[in-house]
Amino acid sequence: MISPAAAKRPLAFLEGGGEMGERTRAFDWASTPLGAPETWPAQLKAAVRLLLSARHPMLLWWGPQLIQFYNDAYSRSIGPQRHPSALGQRGHECWEEIWPLIGPRIEQVMQGRGDVWSENEPAPITRSDAPGETHWTCSYSPIDEPDAPHGVGGVLVMCAESSEQPFAQHDHLAERDQLKDLFQQAPGFMALLRGPQHVFEMVNPAYMRLVGNQDLLGKTVADALPDTVKQGYVDLLDEVYRSGKAFTTTGARFEFAGANARRVERYVDFVYQPITDTGGAVTGIFMEGFDVTSAHSDAEAVRELYDTLEQRVADAVTERNILADVVEFSETHTMAIDLCYYVLAVNKSYSDEFESLYGHRPKVGDNLLEMLKGDPARGERMRGFWDRAINGEDFHVSETFGSAANDMRHYDMRFNALKDRSGKRVGAFVVVYDVTDRASEQARLAEAEARVRQAQKIEAIGQLTGGVAHDFNNLLMVISGGLEVMDELAPARREKVIAGMRQAVEKGAGLSRQLLAFSRRQPLRPEAVNLARKIGGMREMLDRSLRGDVHVEVAFDSGLWPVEVDPGQLELVVLNLAVNARDAMPGGGTIRIGARNAPALNDEELFGDYVELSIADTGTGMMPEVLARVFEPFFTTKEIGKGSGLGLAQAHGFAKASRGAVRIDSEPRKGTTVFLYLPRTDKSPVGDEEKQESETPGREQVQAQGSLLLVEDDDEVAALTGEMLATLGYEVTRVENADAALGALAGGQSFGIVFSDVMMPGQLDGIDLSQEIRLRRPGLPVVLTTGHVEAAKQKAEALGLSVLPKPYRLQELETALGEARKQARDASPA
Repeated sequence: MISPAAAKRPLAFLEGGGEMGERTRAFDWASTPLGAPETWPAQLKAAVRLLLSARHPMLLWWGPQLIQFYNDAYSRSIGPQRHPSALGQRGHECWEEIWPLIGPRIEQVMQGRGDVWSENEPAPITRSDAPGETHWTCSYSPIDEPDAPHGVGGVLVMCAESSEQPFAQHDHLAERDQLKDLFQQAPGFMALLRGPQHVFEMVNPAYMRLVGNQDLLGKTVADALPDTVKQGYVDLLDEVYRSGKAFTTTGARFEFAGANARRVERYVDFVYQPITDTGGAVTGIFMEGFDVTSAHSDAEAVRELYDTLEQRVADAVTERNILADVVEFSETHTMAIDLCYYVLAVNKSYSDEFESLYGHRPKVGDNLLEMLKGDPARGERMRGFWDRAINGEDFHVSETFGSAANDMRHYDMRFNALKDRSGKRVGAFVVVYDVTDRASEQARLAEAEARVRQAQKIEAIGQLTGGVAHDFNNLLMVISGGLEVMDELAPARREKVIAGMRQAVEKGAGLSRQLLAFSRRQPLRPEAVNLARKIGGMREMLDRSLRGDVHVEVAFDSGLWPVEVDPGQLELVVLNLAVNARDAMPGGGTIRIGARNAPALNDEELFGDYVELSIADTGTGMMPEVLARVFEPFFTTKEIGKGSGLGLAQAHGFAKASRGAVRIDSEPRKGTTVFLYLPRTDKSPVGDEEKQESETPGREQVQAQGSLLLVEDDDEVAALTGEMLATLGYEVTRVENADAALGALAGGQSFGIVFSDVMMPGQLDGIDLSQEIRLRRPGLPVVLTTGHVEAAKQKAEALGLSVLPKPYRLQELETALGEARKQARDASPA
């Protein structure tokens, strides 16, 4: 039976404990195999309570994963390299360097083969304050848990470091004195019993208060506290001493003769922990616990209320003659004559809470609505709850009472219908829990989480800008350095430098595409694609990009559905994933590219028919902590300069923008498989010929194309664009902004087409300019260009305008201008 006090404070066992108490309460245990602390078994709760309250260094491992808990005293022993990250960590991950030493001991205890004791043993623990070898005296004791394998739920370690003089006897004595001090200061009761007769060797003040300050030291438990014999506690001590297994319980009743022979009753949570020597033999028992008598009294009061409730109701009904009204209300579902909603029974805690909020105490016979007349809105709301309960509904609600000036309080209220012996509903019953502390803690945690998320965003922005700066600086170095030395080079070497500069431009454009795809700002041009044909056409490019010791296998299921994706972006994603796979196989290996139909998927990301495209390698694989971060921008495990860290981020952005998903399966030394889910389409793919970018042919004779108005605010870009346009045969007039462009158009000069940047200084951007041109010069074609197409795409498409993404090649520029002029000619009257 859980007491009301425990129900109000379900995490009471985590209270106190200094720094580690705070860290343990704030830790996200729900994300670990242990789950939320409210769900932990009683044995774990008792052990954690013991650990946090003790001032002796203690470490607890729990469950098959050996999840770690430790206290403040222990944190000072392990140094900043482990503290505070060791909390909640798995044991073998935290203590990898000494696991061959301590792992077998922990396994022995967890398998129910007894506890372990080690004294002044060297342990090569790495920590910044005391590097090298340390010495420890430790006991490894089992914590019983009936539902656990071998009946052991965890291992409790009590330890003391003896590094300075590991074998000095005076250190042992100092350690013993320190233990005595800790005994005296501990908030819970403690006792140390020696030998099979359980002689009191040490007791602390809390234990003395528990048993009425009796003389204990040097006496056996049976002699000092004879009541423990007939109540079975000495038998329990005998069993712990014999078996070497700890015993833990909660809410145990202990009765003894106090002062003046008055019987005293206590309820306690406690643990009997065996103490062993170096040979593993039990030499004594350490006892620790807490007096929970007050909480038990609350529980008894609630039991009494439940047990006598029916009689209380009957008495109240007889005295006040309100049963007919309550029954009439519950049966007819109509509001009676304010004669319903009378208090039939109420306990002290409810009265205290009500009085603290409204200034008066409810008692049997009071009308609930009358008591809330000073707060009409609250009264109506509470009447709704009571109506539901009186009519047979069991439910719970969370409500906030009070005001900012009157200490806001948060309550969980559980309503249940109240029935007589015949089963008729005669009223309702409510149990109220004050959850203000929990609500405040949740609000504090939410605020802390928001701060953490903000810090993570700032860190991500820093990674993003740093990565962009690094990669673009390398590219700019190739271009700027090449331009500086070009005039001094021989023709053959000059061509080599120019080729390198072109390659740098291509890499910069590719990096820009990756950034835009990651941010989902890349304008995709989806079309029906035959995956087998598309991947097959990439074989030559893949073979060029991979080493000779990397073998590529392609195996697709027959009858693959066509998918709707941007074919250029798909090629980029597949190439990036193949290069990642290559880099994960430094000694060579195999890349397997496969595809299969994945019909009728239905989860949090995918709904409908997809084609699953997989790229698998036989490489090194990834650790879980790396796998968790692979989609972060610029996160990479490669050396500086070996990769931008955008490959998987770009794949993620591409998949999301294509209405699909990307998933990864990887294990260390077992390789990695990336799965791309691409949406099925009913459209037919284009023919066998694939779109290929072609180099601009040389032009021995350029045909005049007429006059063109170039609107570009950047001088360098305008100069280069002017040269490209002149190469295409256009006579170029350049202005810097939309206002100057409108002035040029109004000046009487005739232009055959306008080529304008979208983003420029002034009140009008390129799209605004195009609208003004349509009003003033209908039929004059306009082509827009920008490096951030997504920002202009929706508005431009709504106006029927074409947008050429930067950077563009000469042929792409020629095609865009030609199509715009053709559309203008087709739209003009014959």
